[in-house]
Amino acid sequence: MRYGVIGCGKVFQKRHWPSLQGHPRIHFAMLCDINKDILARVSQETGVARTTTNWRDVIHSDVDAVLVCTLPDLNVEICEAAAAAGKHIYCEKPIACTITEGRRIIAAARQAGLKLCVGHQRRFCAADRKAIQIIRAGQIGEIFKILMSHNLSNSPKMWPSQRWWDWRYLYSHGRWLHWAAHYVDLICYLMDDEPVKVVCEIAQYGEGGPRLSDTDAIGIFRFRRGGMGVVEVGGSQFAVHPDTLSAEAEERTEICGTKGSIYYARARGLFRTNIPPGGWSRQPNFVESHTDEEPADMYAQHRRLHEAFMEAIEKDTASPVSGEHGLRAVEMILGGYLSMIQGRAVTLPLSQADITAIEALRTAPTGARA
Repeated sequence: MRYGVIGCGKVFQKRHWPSLQGHPRIHFAMLCDINKDILARVSQETGVARTTTNWRDVIHSDVDAVLVCTLPDLNVEICEAAAAAGKHIYCEKPIACTITEGRRIIAAARQAGLKLCVGHQRRFCAADRKAIQIIRAGQIGEIFKILMSHNLSNSPKMWPSQRWWDWRYLYSHGRWLHWAAHYVDLICYLMDDEPVKVVCEIAQYGEGGPRLSDTDAIGIFRFRRGGMGVVEVGGSQFAVHPDTLSAEAEERTEICGTKGSIYYARARGLFRTNIPPGGWSRQPNFVESHTDEEPADMYAQHRRLHEAFMEAIEKDTASPVSGEHGLRAVEMILGGYLSMIQGRAVTLPLSQADITAIEALRTAPTGARA
């Protein structure tokens, strides 16, 4: 499979390229970026000679699929044009910044009979795959609560400059959409259930004024079968949990079932279960193991998703992460924004009135969100 890459920034350089470098069946055939310096450097580092600063050159080339790694507010125009040109689409998460744009991307791929995959590769982490096996085997019973936390250990001085994409509301809705999208998708996947309600609080700290988006957020989601999911994302805090700390962030997952629980920290490869053999007990039965793959090979999750996407194209089967699932994650996140702004629990899926209300914020005057 030949990929045309649109957007050669850090996500491609630090994730997609290392995950597929030297792959026997997946190749990068063409690179595109508006920054000529970045494009030249990445071309030299990857050995991909065909380059352009115009993404339309990519979709009208001989590639089989496009890998879209641009700012998410550009996704809809690029993905619609790619579908019209007959290209399969791997779109980095979030699939879009609005429900309307996400629906347009899904419709374009469906009408063209093409595969659309959204980059929620966390489903393919070794720890999450192991958790799924335990859950699907019924070992911890019915899941009633999942907690996921991701907090960057970065100085607030990074906010206005190096981390501008995360904080800039106009482009990405900030950390709540840019990072929490991974975790709400994972909770749905692990729960094997659909969300019905969200309550959320979002805070803004540091410089920049009302046009900068969230730096810290906590969302609570209720699911159809009664379970709850809690997602916490943060932009800058001192480390708290030494067993969850990677080079730049703390990340941990807790899964609570009626027969036991699971705890894991991907960055350290730590995986712990508490499944008492005789049923409910206050006396824990901790069994600790490690998923050594993540610290040693952080690219395996990306590689697995790309391979599953290729297989879906070749065998004409369902996409490993569908556009609908990508849009569900966006809808959960936007529902969280609306909950914070209006001070109420928000029903999911969003009503058309709620969709209109949250999408109006993207064109609101500066200071309207203050």
